[in-house]
Amino acid sequence: MGYIIKKVIKKICPPILIDFLNFCKKKQINGGFKGNFKNWDEALVQASGWDSVKILEKVKTASLQVKNGLAVYEQDGITFNKQKYIFPVLAGFLRSVDNVNKSICVIDFGGSLGSHYYQMKSFFSKELKINWNVVEQKAFVDCGTEEFENDELKFHYSVKDCIVEEGKDLFFSSGVIQYLEDPYKFIEEIMNFGFKNIVLDRVFFIVNSSERIVLQKADPDIFYDASFPAWIFNEEKFINIFLSKYNLVSDFISEDADNEIEGIKIYHKGFILTQK
Repeated sequence: MGYIIKKVIKKICPPILIDFLNFCKKKQINGGFKGNFKNWDEALVQASGWDSVKILEKVKTASLQVKNGLAVYEQDGITFNKQKYIFPVLAGFLRSVDNVNKSICVIDFGGSLGSHYYQMKSFFSKELKINWNVVEQKAFVDCGTEEFENDELKFHYSVKDCIVEEGKDLFFSSGVIQYLEDPYKFIEEIMNFGFKNIVLDRVFFIVNSSERIVLQKADPDIFYDASFPAWIFNEEKFINIFLSKYNLVSDFISEDADNEIEGIKIYHKGFILTQK
């Protein structure tokens, strides 16, 4: 009977939904959080770390499939064959379009090898001039510049360098802020750069509790057996930092599956902010 039900579900659900549900299921079951560390270094001592070479190769292989038209987009090194737009994020992007020049300049912090660019560019009008700038780790920037750069997509080593060369219509980051050792210092730097708009997605928050630094275990089905430090923020404290210079236009629940630590719910959220 279970086999029949699965077959029925597969017939009535579009393939992208099946892919996404399977992805979320894996993330929820195999990924995990533990600990409440005093500081980043204390968590780092217990972390096994990333094998950045393996990750880069996995993401590169998947991204080349997208570039060569063999897949529609990739996320975390997994390819998808049906388009999936993140509409709250797209709403933030559309707010950032320069309607006079019919252009948009995006600073994509932690954008891998152009994952978000390939995922979302088909939504925009062909008349729109897209200037998409990925800021990443050196190995990703080197690979991106060599293998993926084009007239619309560029790669940079830092946000500062990117702003000098490009513009600051929109700062965008998805699922990255919580992996910075000092995220609050970084947020202050981003606000001081004077971006007109900020769109964040897939930020970790903990329900009715103080923020904490945890050890996150990677999903071995997606990458390999690894663990690394991460922040789980208190939402009120996190968003209040922005409000001195930005207005909160909207917030939204991200599409990642919820998780928990010590029985306390961890949820994922995004924000659209505009300069005051």
